Amino acid sequence: MMMQKAAEFRNLKQGTMRVQEYVNLFIKMMRYAPDDTRTDEKKQYWFLQGLHPEIRVLLTAGVYRSLRHMINKAISVGKEVLDYDEGESSKRKRTDHMSLPRTFQRPWYDLGDSDDNLDYNAEVQGPIRQRQSYQPLGKDSWEEPPTPIPTPGDLAFTCYVCGSFDHEAELCPYQERKKRKRKRHAKAHTHRRSDQCTQARAPQSAVQGQLNHVTTEDTTNAPDVVLVKLVHPTGQEVEFVPVQLLATHQLHSLVTKTIDEVPVVCEYPDVFPDELPGLPPDRAVEFAINLVLGTAPIAKAPYRMSGKEYDELKKQLDDLLEKGLIRCSVSPWGAPVLFVKKKDGSMRLCIDYRGLNAVTLKSKCPLPQIDDLLDQLKGARYFSKIDLRSGYHQIREEDIPKTAFVTRYGHHEFTVVSSSLTNAPAYFMNMMNLILKEELDQFVVVFTDDILIYSKTSEQHKKHLRAVLEKLRRNQLYGKFSKSKFWREKITLLGHVWTTEGVSVDPEKVEAVSN
Repeated sequence: MMMQKAAEFRNLKQGTMRVQEYVNLFIKMMRYAPDDTRTDEKKQYWFLQGLHPEIRVLLTAGVYRSLRHMINKAISVGKEVLDYDEGESSKRKRTDHMSLPRTFQRPWYDLGDSDDNLDYNAEVQGPIRQRQSYQPLGKDSWEEPPTPIPTPGDLAFTCYVCGSFDHEAELCPYQERKKRKRKRHAKAHTHRRSDQCTQARAPQSAVQGQLNHVTTEDTTNAPDVVLVKLVHPTGQEVEFVPVQLLATHQLHSLVTKTIDEVPVVCEYPDVFPDELPGLPPDRAVEFAINLVLGTAPIAKAPYRMSGKEYDELKKQLDDLLEKGLIRCSVSPWGAPVLFVKKKDGSMRLCIDYRGLNAVTLKSKCPLPQIDDLLDQLKGARYFSKIDLRSGYHQIREEDIPKTAFVTRYGHHEFTVVSSSLTNAPAYFMNMMNLILKEELDQFVVVFTDDILIYSKTSEQHKKHLRAVLEKLRRNQLYGKFSKSKFWREKITLLGHVWTTEGVSVDPEKVEAVSN
């Protein structure tokens, strides 16, 4: 049904409809095609495609801030495109009566045999009534009462408020109702106690139907949508969560669990420290930066930063120096630095090693394949994923000068592996595969800086989780508890969602590609 309605929306044409009638129908049909109206640009495109060719040509060259702006322009152009039929223009004299453009060919009225009895030059008795111009589309103009069909013999009086043919705008009863409504609304504003809930009175006439898709702009403009803000007596706002979100997203407790509340993990708090304890030990696998033969040192000028970024840079440099992760340098190499904002709003210090990475010989380390994981994870019910601190490894002494970076506050170089180096992920995976070689393909999968532990039963998962954490402790490897996940029956890995029932594509990845 939705697909059929969406197809009708894409094929919607103005035809013989007036612009206002086409606007109302377009707004009504728009909610059935959410993919075609997700952005304001898409709405403008489909609205323009359905307009009458004569109006569409005049609007094509314009630039419009929003759909509302385009609709206002379309209504204005529709008024200006007034052209009498060439055959009738020679017989009838021009009057101030409104007529539609020739291209619309809409029968406004038919005088029949009474045409000869009308005197177009007759003097108008009484005061001349000033016609009201058609107002641009505003917040209340989406509501348009039904337009009556003129009968033969009616005069060409047209109300620009409701579109009726039996009265003019200044005598429109619909306009009087709007004035009375505004007066009632002004009187309704009274002071109430803050601990009482405000009761909103909705209009008696409501549109019956199911709300399938809606956007903020649609709700503020549509005549059949009432926005109500729910406020708890304590002042807390109430937020509505659609059913679709409940089905596609895993709900988590509002209170984050601490490490003491996680079984088995609570026995290894030293594996998940808040701060690194110091310099890492020497590893069996050394991190080396092998360059293309004949490569000369690469040095670039530091990037300019804002005052706030300079303050953050000095703070982070002092912290890294205090921990011993960097040291002062006199190296001929020098890469610039920049900041990248994290999701939580904090700033991440990044080294622009693009010049160094371009002349570095790449290490090869293949990532796990989906087909291999299908066989390994078959029948697994419990999952845990440990996010490791991948930069906590020392660099070969002769390669340390190549990691030098330059800032306003001096020249420094890393004594540990920086995540910005091209071979850092491959080196880390090789080292972790060597440390966990006995557990690989049994209940452990290593990919980049994550370790996935999977088990069929709860007792097995306790044993597997304890074995991995014990090896991390023995090798002085540390994880990030805030980014790790334990005892899950559903987990996301390599763009797929893994559960006891099978594997499916991550809906967040699909949505990112679709948008």
